[in-house]
Amino acid sequence: MTGKKSWAGPLVPLSTCGTVVWTDDAVFASGGYPGNETVGIKADGSGEVLWRNKERCYEQSLFSHAGYIYAVTDKGVGFCWRATDGKEMWKERLGRGGVMASPTFANNMIFSTIKTGVTIVYKATHEGFQKVAENKLGDDTYATPVILDDGIFIRPGFVDRGKRQEFLYKLGK
Repeated sequence: MTGKKSWAGPLVPLSTCGTVVWTDDAVFASGGYPGNETVGIKADGSGEVLWRNKERCYEQSLFSHAGYIYAVTDKGVGFCWRATDGKEMWKERLGRGGVMASPTFANNMIFSTIKTGVTIVYKATHEGFQKVAENKLGDDTYATPVILDDGIFIRPGFVDRGKRQEFLYKLGK
């Protein structure tokens, strides 16, 4: 309401691009310069660190759902952590080639796009990684897919004779 700072807490990374996410009583962030870190902080004004690890999601955002934090690291590894204490519920290699797009959620599914143009669809569950589909569109993808109504909007890039061009697609009914 006033813009007055409520609290602050020191974190290892000086720089991060991903959006902070939250649960009812905690906030979560990830960064990657100069040190790699994902951290959960109590959101009661105390600044108490609930947990931290050395995983890095530098440009892409984390995702919070039903008491769990989902992430796809810069190296293309997917994680599910329990929000309360950071316990790793599962870890899965989603792809190679890096990640810039944030995970997207719809119908209890997470859509994660890797730079190589591959999108992996998996269930938003802490009970182990459960892949539903894997699709490739384009030579590369940097943008986060958007799900709206009955479609998925995605912006892949194609390279033709050394020139890159992006196109916007709507996939769906």
